[in-house]
Order: sequence, then structure tokens, then C-alpha cells
Amino acid sequence: MKSKFSSMSIKNLLLNYGVYLAFLIVCVAFSLLSPAFLTTANLLDLLRQISIVTVVAFGMTLVIISGGIDLSTGAVVGIAGLALTTVLEKGGGLLVGCLVALLFGVLFGVINGTLVTRANMNPFIVTIATLLIGNSLQIVYTRGGLPIYLMIPPKNFMFIAHGRVGGIPVPVIILLMIFGLYYLLLQRSSYGRYLYAIGSNIDASELSGIKYRKIVTFAYILSGISAALAGIVLSSRVMSGQPLAGEAYLLDAIGASFMGTIISKVGRPSLLGTMFGSLFIGVMMNGLTLLNVVFYWQEFAKGFLILFILLIWALQKAQREVVTGK
Repeated sequence: MKSKFSSMSIKNLLLNYGVYLAFLIVCVAFSLLSPAFLTTANLLDLLRQISIVTVVAFGMTLVIISGGIDLSTGAVVGIAGLALTTVLEKGGGLLVGCLVALLFGVLFGVINGTLVTRANMNPFIVTIATLLIGNSLQIVYTRGGLPIYLMIPPKNFMFIAHGRVGGIPVPVIILLMIFGLYYLLLQRSSYGRYLYAIGSNIDASELSGIKYRKIVTFAYILSGISAALAGIVLSSRVMSGQPLAGEAYLLDAIGASFMGTIISKVGRPSLLGTMFGSLFIGVMMNGLTLLNVVFYWQEFAKGFLILFILLIWALQKAQREVVTGK
């Protein structure tokens, strides 16, 4: 009996805290294998590296909470960067360029949200379609995928990705600001309560008087704005507009967003979970880079990590169904 109880306790421990344990093991391993891993410079660089994908993932999290998905964020990242660098190349100011970039995010959000809520289309199919359209427009606009380079990048443009305030990289500050704004929106406003209610049961929420079309559409708009903001930071980092540059961040953003459901006791996405997921993926990539592991083995490790997360999620879901009888 004691042995059975112990095995059940270990199983529950792994199901509830397996992801945290894996993260701790990875951190300890990298700190032992690379003396540079735990240095202040590397940790700040790690946060700067994950800032773009995390901002995208925060917007994606809002959509996932509503019961949808936004795959068009990869296209929005690239389009926003191209829009900003185009305005700067034509002699426009940074503020105008950023506003134009953000407007593209709003446009994609409105289109996605309207098609999902008004036309009752599947969000997966809708956002795949807008992703493909957005990618095609980038190739057409850049005449086959030629980057837009700035001969003399403005200093304030460079500051977005390379500047520091009080020793903290500006992208990290942007990341924390978006987290704070979205956290207040989800946890301290009626909008957040409505969004979670819609994700739990859209029919019941509609019967209770929640205007789900406006709520969900706004979530897609915020996802588009987040992706556009990430595109602004990315273009500042590489000092150019790179077509299809957002593709590299899409899958990582999805993985980070879904990790929020893993660490949640009630099995629903959260910003803290998304932050943790992005940090986990970032730590894995950063540590492997410090160890000079080639990129294809880094991709292998990332895929293995995502499968591990999905396995934990599946086991947790099965356990909850046994407990609740559903």
C-alpha cells in the first residue's frame, strides 16, 4: 500500500511540476557546462533574444483564451518591418513609420476577427489564409524577396532594439510593458472575464449577454498589434525590412502560448504561462548556442521540448477527466 501511495505521489508530482523540474534541470546542466550561461550579460541577452517571440506570443495567448488561434502573426511581423523601413527610406519619421506598421497589425486583426465571428469561419483556416496572403504580398512588394536596407539608419530607430535604459535592453522594457498592460486587461477588467468565459463556453456566454463578436475581434486586433510591434523591434535589430522574417517566430510563439495551459491548475492559457514557455524555449536555444551545438540539433531539441510539453498536457487532461468523470 505504501509503495502504491508513493508511486501515485511521484506521478502527481511529475504531472503537476514536471515542466518546472525539466526547466530546472536544463538550467543547472547549462550552468555546469558553460560558465558564461549564468552571467548577467548573458541573462540580459537571453531576455533580449526572447523579447520578439514573447510579444507575439502574448497577443496569441489572448486569441487562444477565446478559443481561437492566430497563425497570421508570422506575416504581420514581416509586413510591419517592411512598412516601417519603407517609411524611413522615403524620409518619413520614426513615429509615422511605427504607426503605419501598427495599422497593418490592426488591419489583419480586424479581418481575422470579422471572418471568425461574423462569417463563423474556422479560425485555423482563416488565419492560414491570411498568413499565405500576407506572405505573398511581402514577396510581391519586395520584388521577389529583396530586403529593404537603410543606408543611414536613424539613431532613434537603432535605439529600439539596441538601446538600454538603466542597463536594461529596450526590447526587454517593451516586453514587460506589454505584459503589464495585457495582465491588467485580463485580470483587472471585465474584458478579461468575458474573454475567459467565451473560451470556456461561447454559447453560454452569448446567452448571458456577452457581446462575443466584439470581444473576440478585439483579441485578434491585439494579436495583430503585438505582432506588428514585434516586427518593429525585429526591423530595428537587423536594421532592415526582411520579407518573411516573421516565419521564424510563429511556431515558437504557438509553443510558448500553449505552455500556459500546462502550468495552469485549471488547464487554461495565461500570460505567466506564456512568459515561462518563451523563457524555457529561449534558455534551451541560448544554452545550446553557448555550447556551439549546430542549428539542426537545436531545432531537434526544440521539437523534443514541444512534444514533452504536449505529453504532459495530455496526461494532465486525462487525469482531470478521471477526477471529474467527464
